[in-house]
Amino acid sequence: MEFEIYKRLWNTYTRKYINQVIIAILVALAVSGLTGAIAWLIKPALDTIFIEKNERMLYVIPVAVLALYFLKGIFTYIQGYQMAYLGNRIVTDIRNDVFKKIMYLPTTTYSTMSSGALSARVFYEVNVLQRIVAGTIKDVVQQAFTILSLTVVIFTRDWKLALIAILVLPGTGILIQKLGKKIKLLITEQNVLTADIMGFLNDTFASPRIIKSFRAEEKEIRSFNKITDGMLKIILSVAKVQSVSSPLMEFLGSIGIALIILYGGHQVINGVTTPGNFFSFMGALIMFYAPIKALSNVSNTYHLAMVSAERLFEILDMDCEEKELQDTSKKKLEGIKKNLKYDNVSFAYQGVESDTLNNVSLDIKSGEVVAFVGSSGAGKTTIVNLLPRFYDPTAGSISIDGVDIRDYNLGSLRDNISIVTQDVMLFNDSIKYNISYGRDTADEEEVIDAAKAAYAHDFIMKTDRGYDTPVGERGMNLSGGEKQRIAIARAILKNSPILILDEATSALDTGSERIVQKALDNLIKDRTTLVIAHRLSTVRNADKIVVINDGGIVETGNHAQLMALDGSYKKLHEMQYFVETKEDENAIPAAVSDGSLS
Repeated sequence: MEFEIYKRLWNTYTRKYINQVIIAILVALAVSGLTGAIAWLIKPALDTIFIEKNERMLYVIPVAVLALYFLKGIFTYIQGYQMAYLGNRIVTDIRNDVFKKIMYLPTTTYSTMSSGALSARVFYEVNVLQRIVAGTIKDVVQQAFTILSLTVVIFTRDWKLALIAILVLPGTGILIQKLGKKIKLLITEQNVLTADIMGFLNDTFASPRIIKSFRAEEKEIRSFNKITDGMLKIILSVAKVQSVSSPLMEFLGSIGIALIILYGGHQVINGVTTPGNFFSFMGALIMFYAPIKALSNVSNTYHLAMVSAERLFEILDMDCEEKELQDTSKKKLEGIKKNLKYDNVSFAYQGVESDTLNNVSLDIKSGEVVAFVGSSGAGKTTIVNLLPRFYDPTAGSISIDGVDIRDYNLGSLRDNISIVTQDVMLFNDSIKYNISYGRDTADEEEVIDAAKAAYAHDFIMKTDRGYDTPVGERGMNLSGGEKQRIAIARAILKNSPILILDEATSALDTGSERIVQKALDNLIKDRTTLVIAHRLSTVRNADKIVVINDGGIVETGNHAQLMALDGSYKKLHEMQYFVETKEDENAIPAAVSDGSLS
């Protein structure tokens, strides 16, 4: 599994930067070789200068030491920049690919993964992966070649001492492996908690008014502290494991050094070897243990990065809609000429046993305004969410002009549909950006015309910067009615032949609703419109009203026909009419329960 991850990282992201990789490897080899050369110089320095008292070497060797360190410094600098470039370039590519994949994930995936989990994959997990991308060459390759060059030095100086030195290596390898497994388990838990924290922050920062209105600041603080306390425990556990590895490695190394001093000192005392040879060996050996210690740290980072890589590739391997959106082999939808038809459509959400929709059949003519009414949870929103294929029916089919919508190119299908919802989503950018979101090519005049048709132009011009005014996060700088009119202007500018209004006025006060309703009247002209409404006063003029209950259609007709039936629609209408004000027949009650349609 881990080999496959490395292979995939190489084939997909690293190989295209092969020139930078080659430079980094060559520079790592140079740094490693110079490190070995510095260790090699210790013998002639001691033997020729301090024992043989060679005055010429007194000047040659210091110059050689300066030259070696100067060259090592240059190559280390080049290596540092190359690795920074290579690591960050690859990580940027991975982050872009992960974000692109998330953008094309089907709606069903968003319902099973939290926004915090997805955000963690894009930011935190990719940052962790950078360590393995950059570290593979900088740490693994360089340290490995450093060990190799120093191995040559120590075996050349004294092969018997070298054998004693490497006796500790098997114990070191076992230690690294055991600590690595422990760290990997802890890091997996840490990544899950990181996603929880990011999800919590997303929810909290998006709901300041709710939190303050319920005076829930302390509650949120306690909840956050609880999550971070859990994170702290895991971080400290990781730190405990990582911290113990270094002293254990040093202790194992000290065993080898102690044995070498004992044996090597005996050799020097008995004249078997020179002090210069011994100290050259010792210098190389001390340098030898440093890269081994570094590799143990790389092992810790490696396990950390492997967890992140697995989670990133889990996202990258998910099925997405990109190919289907761009599939030119399928028929392109160009408006609705005859009708939109639901034919025995059933649907059940993933993980839910019972059907949300059950054998729904409905024929909507081109240009009709069809309203869906019923109690909460009856299936109204599900019906319209199947049209742009946010979900696909589990049984039955939906067709436009006799063609199953699954046989249309998905991109063209969604191009033909505009949606205005109760919970308006505006991006933290300018008013102009939000209106033109669905049509980047729209010029300023078209944006203004759309705003005027949505009755938004006047309030926009009263803002400090007009169409360049920032709307704030989720449109917090605007009122509910203003946000709705921006959303309507966005839909008008997109100019799609099919329109979905999902309770677009249910959260507005009477005054705001009147203005928004005028904007909606402009929007629905010459469009096939599907309206979800709890306020029946907003749909009395619909061509067709469909009453939904328990996932099925119980009544269909216009307002007059349904009132004459004396059935579910009339009961719901009378409940709402009871609380309507006498001053304005079209006023919407401040708070009305949906009631039951039984």
